[in-house]
Amino acid sequence: MGRRYFRRSTSLSRLFCAVLCLVLGAPLAACTKAQSVPTVVQLSTESTSVLVKAEIAFDIAVTPSDSRPVVLQRLEGATWSDLANVTTSTQGKSRVVIQAGGVIGSMTFRANVVDESKSVVASSEPLTIQVTSQPSTISVPDWPTVELAHCAKLTVRPTVNPPELQRSVSLQYESDAQPDWKTVAVGTSSSSGEAALVVPLCDLEKIHASDFAKLKFRFVAAESPTTSEAVSADFRVSMTAPPLFYLDASKGCYSADYPVTDGYPVDSAGYKTLYRESCTEPHHMEVFWVGVSPSGNPAPNNKEVAQVCETHFEKVFGAIPTIPDSGAQLNWFYADAGAEAKSYPGKILCYTRVVDGDAKKFSVLTKPVTDLDVAHSDGDVPAPDSPCGDAYSSYSDELNTIDSLLNKESWLESDIDSARQDLYDARTSGSLLDQGAAQSAYNSLVNQLVDVDGQLQDARSNADSMASDASASCDTSSWPAPADPVPWEDADTSVLG
Repeated sequence: MGRRYFRRSTSLSRLFCAVLCLVLGAPLAACTKAQSVPTVVQLSTESTSVLVKAEIAFDIAVTPSDSRPVVLQRLEGATWSDLANVTTSTQGKSRVVIQAGGVIGSMTFRANVVDESKSVVASSEPLTIQVTSQPSTISVPDWPTVELAHCAKLTVRPTVNPPELQRSVSLQYESDAQPDWKTVAVGTSSSSGEAALVVPLCDLEKIHASDFAKLKFRFVAAESPTTSEAVSADFRVSMTAPPLFYLDASKGCYSADYPVTDGYPVDSAGYKTLYRESCTEPHHMEVFWVGVSPSGNPAPNNKEVAQVCETHFEKVFGAIPTIPDSGAQLNWFYADAGAEAKSYPGKILCYTRVVDGDAKKFSVLTKPVTDLDVAHSDGDVPAPDSPCGDAYSSYSDELNTIDSLLNKESWLESDIDSARQDLYDARTSGSLLDQGAAQSAYNSLVNQLVDVDGQLQDARSNADSMASDASASCDTSSWPAPADPVPWEDADTSVLG
């Protein structure tokens, strides 16, 4: 009844005004114009910042208060597009709810009051809404203590929330001493938000096991079109040192067991298994030279190896057989005849150690032998675990590679001589099948020799570059020069025409 009364009262009021205008002698049009009130429309929301895909509730208010048709529009480029058509209440109010959509950025809206012909009677001021990304999190999965077995792969499964398909997730680490996050594994999330990251432990083996306690790890989920970047809390991982076959060792410090034990037996059954350690952490031995037998013998004897290691020991430490004031003694590993000689032909590792009086038990060292108050003569190599020492170690490894390749080249040339004779014999007295087999064997050896020569050229170039780069901050004048590669053409590989 109230609504009808309001409309009837309004009509009577307008009729009264019209009659009054006539009585007063005023034109009817002027009287009607004087009664016209401008239409005003207002558009508002509770907040001008919403999350992506969230709902936006628009409140529309029209004055004078009356039931009026209203169109909600959104600005797209330079064009206004209709989103919703509503009719206000008799109080001139209405509410429209839309979804923000999946695009991060700003959106501009307005409300238009229209007449029966859809012509715009009044427009609100434009209202801009900021659409922001959803916050997200990433969990840290259980990561038990693992052993850094040689080149093993560990799969870890963090979960991002909210779940999102194909979101990039990475595992990063940094050291306490050098705060610089590095990525070690990358994966993508499934529709459930879980990502399977395969961690290549081979890449982490370069970090000493004792240094893992100084590393921090974290998971990072990259920003997506609808969600913000998520970074997990930092965490630490407990990892044991990787066991290493003794002939795979390079320059550096090692223990015979892990964790390192003082008094560990020198002649234990597992003496061919080593564990890489930092030279500033507990260890049993320090490998200072790695190379191959200069004689080319794939299985050198103990006397030959002793001469090689004593020569290098004296060059480095200036004393035989014990470093003055340190107690560190010279010892060595070398390839045994048989399988080791085949896999590691002529391999020799010279190392220092500190043992008890009977040479039956290891003593634990906690710093490089080169730091044990040892006087070095001019021309000594730089100390391990120093910047120049690291550079020299890499350079020396490259020299060892050159020596190994030259050794291999020498054997191949010898094998080619034999293969050449076999091919000659097959051509003079053998069947076509024998000739084909002999020719194939000969060609294979020649191809191997060509490949080795290419590797030699690359290794020589790498060594030269290393020395050149190091010379900017280190004294490289005493560093030994790499042996000259011998192209395979210099060998007698002619004939067989």
